[in-house]
Amino acid sequence: IKNNPFVKKCPTLRTFKIIERTPEKLLMRVISKSRDVPYCDCFYIEEEWYIASMPNGNNSCCFKVSFTIVFVKSTMMQSIIKSNTVSEQTNFWNGWNTMMKEKG
Repeated sequence: IKNNPFVKKCPTLRTFKIIERTPEKLLMRVISKSRDVPYCDCFYIEEEWYIASMPNGNNSCCFKVSFTIVFVKSTMMQSIIKSNTVSEQTNFWNGWNTMMKEKG
């Protein structure tokens, strides 16, 4: 976790659920809950992964990820949590995308 003076790493439990699976596509919901971080009991991250094979038959696919922050408790830190979480998620997926492009 960047720019956090109190916490640099946090244990996270990720639960993957397959919503739809066909030969052409896969839809998954991923729920990430952290612990040992201040205010981590107030929210969790819910991602949706959509993976579809391309119709042209080559070994490629479309991979789309969307996410939302689900607040389960009220907190005055909600805006800070939201902005930091969006920033970290965006940085992570941009880095992941760059890595995938480099590895081919």
